[in-house]
Amino acid sequence: MIKLAKTIALILASAMSVQAQERGTGSGFTTDPIRVVRTYEAVLADALKVGPVPQLPTVQTERKLLTYTGINRMAPTSVELAPLSPLRALAEPPSAIGGGHLRLGAGNYRMPLADLRLTSKRDPKFEYGLTARHFSAAGNLRVDTMKFNHADFSDNHLGVHGKRYLNKLFIHSNFDYDRQVRHFYGAHQPIDIPKDSIRQVFNRIGGALGIASHQVEADQVAYNAKFSFYSLNDRFDQQENNLRLDGGLMVRLDENKVTFDFAFDHTNYTTLSGLNNTRSLVYFQPRYNLQKSRFILNAGLNLAMEASGGISEFRIYPHIDFTYLVKDVYLLAYGGVTGNTERVSYQDIVRINPFVGQDLDIRNLNNRIQFYAGLKGSLDEMTSYNVMGSFQRVSQAMFFLNDSLDFSRLIPVYDSNTNILNLRAEILRKFGDRYAAHLKMDLKSFSLSNLEAPFMQPTAAFRAGGSYNLQSKLRFMAEAVMFNGVAYLTENQQLERLNGVFDLNLGVNYDYNKTFGFFLNLNNVTSARYFRWYNYPTYGFNVLGGLNIRF
Repeated sequence: MIKLAKTIALILASAMSVQAQERGTGSGFTTDPIRVVRTYEAVLADALKVGPVPQLPTVQTERKLLTYTGINRMAPTSVELAPLSPLRALAEPPSAIGGGHLRLGAGNYRMPLADLRLTSKRDPKFEYGLTARHFSAAGNLRVDTMKFNHADFSDNHLGVHGKRYLNKLFIHSNFDYDRQVRHFYGAHQPIDIPKDSIRQVFNRIGGALGIASHQVEADQVAYNAKFSFYSLNDRFDQQENNLRLDGGLMVRLDENKVTFDFAFDHTNYTTLSGLNNTRSLVYFQPRYNLQKSRFILNAGLNLAMEASGGISEFRIYPHIDFTYLVKDVYLLAYGGVTGNTERVSYQDIVRINPFVGQDLDIRNLNNRIQFYAGLKGSLDEMTSYNVMGSFQRVSQAMFFLNDSLDFSRLIPVYDSNTNILNLRAEILRKFGDRYAAHLKMDLKSFSLSNLEAPFMQPTAAFRAGGSYNLQSKLRFMAEAVMFNGVAYLTENQQLERLNGVFDLNLGVNYDYNKTFGFFLNLNNVTSARYFRWYNYPTYGFNVLGGLNIRF
């Protein structure tokens, strides 16, 4: 019995030793006494909800031309701000794509709208789609005692696009036709002018065919190439043809990479009088990309050769841009120095200002040097911001003046050497899951060499707006657009300034179900008859409403 008792005691001691070994944090027994300080209370943290307000893309730090256009319909309420994107996200199931979207609407000023978008269903080999759009308006305008008749316009677009996916590359293409109709209604006269005599029509046909690699392994070279073209003509037999070839190579070096981008651009513009303006540009842009845990650097050169009128020029520009993560999620610094020769075409000009005349003087822009720096990030989970300042020195900066021979037409004018200071600030704030607001400001200062003022170019612009979502079915939107008055020359060549602009737009969208929905836009609610271009007032208060159909 004594031996049996000793054996049982030894077995129990061994079991307790093994149990203590498993529960301990080291290789020995846990000998510290356990004291109960207070009763444990389980707390479940609030879940991170996915709100209906979409996250917006990261702000681009590359320079873009600051242009403003008259607001004749609902101004977009999107802002370019967003919290920093994660380096890697968890795998998600592919989203459902494909189907169609048709928007039909109408408004005052005899304003019909039809917008059709068709996209193929998800397929591992093919992707294709169709877009078609018509939007027009017609009416006579009056500002005080002045009449501006036949302020009609029409925008039409038809396009097809497709992709073919192969093992390690894909082929993409698109073909587009655009037709825009405008009238030179700025020729206000005491007598009615025949509508056909002031009519302008732009017809454009364009397309592209390209190839690009995908699913590139770490030790392989990525490549892309694209050929594109367009032909643009107007009612006065002016024509512009453009051919362009783009290509690029990317070589990975561990976590870093080297890229080589090149392009050839050839443009021919034929004026009403039969003169040809032929310009060719060749680009080559080598880059080295360095990536660290908190720092990304792109360094290289922008090489450009311009040939025009029998004269060729070769230019070398530096290019450096960086981003530095100062504080995780909340603060990112960025900056850089760059420059390039940028093509300016008849197509570019009429997109900015469709009321230009004929026999235009078209020159490329030489962005000689540009410095920029900024901060962007998040103040908290609901607030994103971006603040940027830049200095730019350019040659042949383009502005607009009324043609002294026909004051209803405008012409581009150029400043030989211009210094531009720009300050940009924008902020996006979400208030819970339903409310969102944004504010954007742009301030510019021009130092000109041969022009009296930056004609027809605002130097201060503000945009503020917000949205409210109700049960994911009803969405209200509002946005105000403001910019200061622009400088112009009168018929007597006196320097004057137009009044500033305040444009308030309201909108509402209602989704009845997954197939049908309704929209209503109230534009220029204050009915301000402001001038974006001298002698060209915009529409007053206008309404556009209709039906959304998804299939």
